Amino acid sequence: MPAEAVRFSREELPELLFFDTSFILAVVFVHEVHHEPSVEFLARLKSAAALVVVSPVLRLEYFNGWRRAMVEGVVGRSRGADESERRRLFGMAQGVLDDMLAHFRVREVRLTESVQDRTVELMKKHNLQSLDAVNVAAALEIGCRDIVSLDDDFRRVEGVRLWMP
Repeated sequence: MPAEAVRFSREELPELLFFDTSFILAVVFVHEVHHEPSVEFLARLKSAAALVVVSPVLRLEYFNGWRRAMVEGVVGRSRGADESERRRLFGMAQGVLDDMLAHFRVREVRLTESVQDRTVELMKKHNLQSLDAVNVAAALEIGCRDIVSLDDDFRRVEGVRLWMP
């Protein structure tokens, strides 16, 4: 059975919600297809004082998203940003992420041996990429079945509720 799909417009919000990087990047970058609904959903979550769950993968994927935006010329002065420009932009990126998460109670799940084992099982069972599997494993490790993501691959995982626009 696939994941239960839940729309951002659903009136009842989860008490505990895992943030996938795709959602965070859609909030940050106005050029993202689902920027507006993601910003609106984030505002609703802030009002509800939701407890947010993240994994260490979030930060790594987030900075990779910023790096990709630099290469594509979405942020920065030029596509070929030098090291000092990249450092400046990564510093700005860290501030944006910190400001966003400061509005929530945040729980970061460690990548324990149990999470790693569950990750491999999820990869086998659902053909997930490693970082997606880590995120699902981290969420499930603490009993969080609600995941906000714009990544359709999560749809293959039974037992989770996938929040999408």
